[in-house]
Amino acid sequence: MRKPAALADRAAACGLRPVARGALAIVHASKIADNPDNPGALPVPPDSELSMPVVMSRLLLYVRDVALLKSFYQTHFGFPLSEESENEWAVLKAGAIELALHRVGEPWRERPVHTSTSNAKIVFSLDSGLTELREKLVRAGVRMRDVKRYEGFAQLLCDGEDPEGNVFQLSQAD
Repeated sequence: MRKPAALADRAAACGLRPVARGALAIVHASKIADNPDNPGALPVPPDSELSMPVVMSRLLLYVRDVALLKSFYQTHFGFPLSEESENEWAVLKAGAIELALHRVGEPWRERPVHTSTSNAKIVFSLDSGLTELREKLVRAGVRMRDVKRYEGFAQLLCDGEDPEGNVFQLSQAD
């Protein structure tokens, strides 16, 4: 397992840096399109300089309280823990993609938390039960918006916020 400091160094080398509330970084891995372990790999476009297809494997959130968010996503969504460095780093299996929680650096830990200011949204798909899950989350004190539907879009949708204000969406196809 990589140490959180090594991950932060790699993120910095790529020009990524945490911000006050939950910057989002996407970490990807190259996979061969015909790999039976990864049937979702996308083919490389013919004009690409890549020699292999690229797929998204992990979504990383910089957070203030790793234990709080780990508990939130495990309790409300049932995501199992796959990797952890206590209070610094946790990785949860969220279907085909992992949700990684990385503690922000010292300079950002004491800054005020601003909810709903991110330009990113984490989307979780459900086969059924969106309305019931929303009600369960509301009863647990999670900030949730109303269920909505857009004309011409065969989905029920509902946005919410985790304890640090990261916006997530529940999506259920008709």
